[in-house]
Amino acid sequence: MKIVIVVSSPMTIQAFLYDQIMQLSRNHSVTVIANCIEYSDLKILENNIVLRPVNIIREISPWNDLKAIYSLIKIFGKYKFDLVYSITPKAGLLAMFAGLLVRIPIRIHIFTGQVWVTKVGIKRFVLKSIDKRIANFATQLLTDSASQMQFLVESKIVNKRKIDVLANGSISGVNLKIFSPNSITRTNIRLDLNIDENDIVFLFLGRLHPDKGIADLVDAFKLLIDQHKNIKLLIVGPDEADMRKKIMLNMGAGSDCVQFVGFTSNPEHYMNAADVLCLPSYREGFGSVVIEAAAVGIPAIGSDIYGIKDAIVDNVTGLLFPARNVEMLFVAMQIMVLDERVRKQFGLSAKQRAIDQFSQEFVTKSFVCYFEEIFNVGRAK
Repeated sequence: MKIVIVVSSPMTIQAFLYDQIMQLSRNHSVTVIANCIEYSDLKILENNIVLRPVNIIREISPWNDLKAIYSLIKIFGKYKFDLVYSITPKAGLLAMFAGLLVRIPIRIHIFTGQVWVTKVGIKRFVLKSIDKRIANFATQLLTDSASQMQFLVESKIVNKRKIDVLANGSISGVNLKIFSPNSITRTNIRLDLNIDENDIVFLFLGRLHPDKGIADLVDAFKLLIDQHKNIKLLIVGPDEADMRKKIMLNMGAGSDCVQFVGFTSNPEHYMNAADVLCLPSYREGFGSVVIEAAAVGIPAIGSDIYGIKDAIVDNVTGLLFPARNVEMLFVAMQIMVLDERVRKQFGLSAKQRAIDQFSQEFVTKSFVCYFEEIFNVGRAK
């Protein structure tokens, strides 16, 4: 089988698709198309995988998008692929459309969250229309969570007969060799950040963006430090919206209780240093960070929205609260501070669930088997 995988950013390969690509390449020809200039941008790939750069950008840009479609059509037409697989809206729109024009028989796109959920007006309409077009151009569709699939069907984006969720959800699962409890790492990171061993650390790990609910988390944490002195908020991730300054101004005298770390290639280190993960997001396809933290033994507090509620089992592996509700987020954080027994039991349950249902090996095997089954069914017709 000749497979082409289309993404916009090389980071998507590194973060989510590496293991699937490696496994598929053992028995199939795999080409990766990404917005990268040199092969060094994807140095994780091995020699038996072909990389072809195409300038696919995330923003809507009619001229650049037309050029990208033309490049994809040329590549697809020349190499006669059996299957095209895409992730992220822009890559999905261009790849599914080009694949339709060239008549690639199997066109699969995976939805990993909807940008338009938090938008209004014409922007929401345009972004929602893009997802509808992707669904129309594809022959098969996937999502990384069951609740997201239900949302897409109810929103009339996709036909329920055309979409599926593999394994128990998640796009890539958890590498249990990397994400695991490590007491030495916990001690070292806390020493580096000047955090006392007895402090209870709430961790936010992800892009600092308003859609992630980071402002709500800071407001809830401010209420919490009025009642507790042994707590810290650790914020790890790239600041995409210049939010650090706003957060520090908002915290005022409590700013000493907040620690910032920028982008990290070792998120597991900070998960080990934390006691509770917080994901108060307004939109999320699944919440991979939740099951990664779970594998480390860390419970989570998350907003009760599609995607996250597949990653957190309420009152079992963590706590869910209504999105945008600062008071209920504060209550959930208060429970984690006051009841150490519950916090640790949540962590143990989360760890076991991550091992049982979301190992990278299990999720990757599901993807590879799905691709091969789809191909074999098509060939038999």
